Amino acid sequence: MNYIDYKLFINFADNCIELKEVPINYDYYSFIKDNINENSEQIAIPSNIMISFLKHNFSKKRAEIVHLDFMDDDEDYHAHLDQLINQINKNREDFFILSDELSFLSDSKTVEIRSLRLRFITNNQPVDITIFINGKVSASSNEVTSDELSEMTDWLWEQVKEWI
Repeated sequence: MNYIDYKLFINFADNCIELKEVPINYDYYSFIKDNINENSEQIAIPSNIMISFLKHNFSKKRAEIVHLDFMDDDEDYHAHLDQLINQINKNREDFFILSDELSFLSDSKTVEIRSLRLRFITNNQPVDITIFINGKVSASSNEVTSDELSEMTDWLWEQVKEWI
């Protein structure tokens, strides 16, 4: 499966979040600088939004949790979470266990989750999305994913517009 990298920016002129494709073979930091010069600003995705995104897609899209990566390199905790994720992917009804485990991150705008990767099927096509704390998004390359990314961007704006 091919993947495309994107970057989330706040567009203050249009009051929205934009998802801009990072051109292949283009320097990532030059891309960011060019977009900031166009009256856009980078957005960081705090853990409470990541968890809300996870819950939203788990319930609405029946997403499979592929990976949840934390800023801290606590190998025991990572192993524990990987075990929980495997358990949940086998028995979706156990999602509440992970939800309870992560509840301490839902209450504030902490930045403990580095990335979240989800997979699901829409219109018989696979959608694979990874969202990073720095607003970078890596997603499968197909028409359905494009529609899902547009929906994700709208959903994110609804989550963050009050504190921006």
